[in-house]
Amino acid sequence: MKKLLLAIVLMPLLAYGSQSKVPVKVDPRVEIISIAFRLAGAKEYSSDINPTYIKNIDEHFEPYRNDTLIRYIKYLRNKTAIGYDAVMTMAISLQGKNGEYYLPTHDKAINILYDNSGRWNKWNAPEFVRLLNEFYTNSDFESFFRSHKKYYNSLVEKFNKEVNLDANWFSDFYGTHTEDKYHIIIAPSCGNSNYGPHTYDENDIKNVYAVLGVFNFNPDGSPTFIYKREIVIHEINHSYINPLTDITDIASQLKDSGEKIMAVVGEDMKMQAYTNFKTVINESLVRAAVIHYMKDKSLPTEDIRTEIISQKNLSYLWIDGLDSLYEEYETHRDIYPDMQSFYPHIKNYFEKVAQDIVKMKDEFYSNSPYVESITPLIDDKTDVSPSIKSIEVKISSPINKKAGAVWLVVKEGEEQAFSSVRIKDENTVIFYLNLSPSTDYHFLIRSFVPATDEGYFIKPHEIRFKTGK
Repeated sequence: MKKLLLAIVLMPLLAYGSQSKVPVKVDPRVEIISIAFRLAGAKEYSSDINPTYIKNIDEHFEPYRNDTLIRYIKYLRNKTAIGYDAVMTMAISLQGKNGEYYLPTHDKAINILYDNSGRWNKWNAPEFVRLLNEFYTNSDFESFFRSHKKYYNSLVEKFNKEVNLDANWFSDFYGTHTEDKYHIIIAPSCGNSNYGPHTYDENDIKNVYAVLGVFNFNPDGSPTFIYKREIVIHEINHSYINPLTDITDIASQLKDSGEKIMAVVGEDMKMQAYTNFKTVINESLVRAAVIHYMKDKSLPTEDIRTEIISQKNLSYLWIDGLDSLYEEYETHRDIYPDMQSFYPHIKNYFEKVAQDIVKMKDEFYSNSPYVESITPLIDDKTDVSPSIKSIEVKISSPINKKAGAVWLVVKEGEEQAFSSVRIKDENTVIFYLNLSPSTDYHFLIRSFVPATDEGYFIKPHEIRFKTGK
């Protein structure tokens, strides 16, 4: 699957590390490029979840749907599949402003943009930027952006108020600083997606961006950013954890233990695009640090509990043990002045996890609801009728009716194969399908939010089948 993948007003957040401010803004580069890809029909940039703003986009830019830039984007998408994260990497890589954009010249920035994926390259990127500058003028993008200044200001103000990030926490916790710079971009044009691109500036400093779509709303229709808090905390932690993993060479020291752990959870990790144990260590330590931050800041107990179970549901079965280690580290800072000095204990902990990993998985899923039956029975069939419009899934215990409590992910086959979901009763879910003939499908039934009142997620359930002619 394509990866989805965890933000013109500049308003500072709190200081941290060597960077005095974390800027939060709505960025014209992100808006104009997202809008252009929307006009070109890019599904991932065509969400209507923010209806008033989308209506304004459609009204202003409708006359420019045939602009040369839009036609060029369609050509690029057909030829190189440019979309998703590649679009945002281009946006944050651009230098200049106000329709006078140009590509970066720093070698590292260029290497990130031309990432060997076959998308952006030294031929199509310059032409894209040239046409983007023309589109900026032709469509009068500046007036559109300026007319929404009050709206953009309100989004930034709401983010700062709800997230209330303590940026000093990171350098205090790790006992060190990072040269990386962080930028939060609120992106109302990005619909229901978040992105985490990065680039380098002329001083060889890594600039990391959290590009956050506007897709969570309160009952009154106003946007909310509370759900973005953990995403931002997660990304900042990476700038501290990743270098420590390299310096300590912990992944090499844990080679045997890592192989035992990946033998049990490796397939689950690969579904999240984490294909090696070093990456899993980084993700584990970062996710445990998010939980520790939440506890340090006395965030709601229910939020913390949900975060722990959420991470276990993603196969980080050892996450609460890592959080306990962090508590030990914090309690003995006189012995461990920084996180690097504490890493031997982390190594020992993962060695113990390797011994207990099977038991840990069994214990976690013993509390989770699971798929009891699927009607009609399609799993492992090679002649499933493409005329089937739905499947009925029976769950082992009562489930919540929250959006995302039970969901179907298309891992193989056409993305539009799954159209919608309905909870029929407390134990039964109906998934509505649009199947094509002679197609291999791989579905994954899972939860994105807790499926039970006790906070447990549905045990992931895979379905593989092929439709007949």
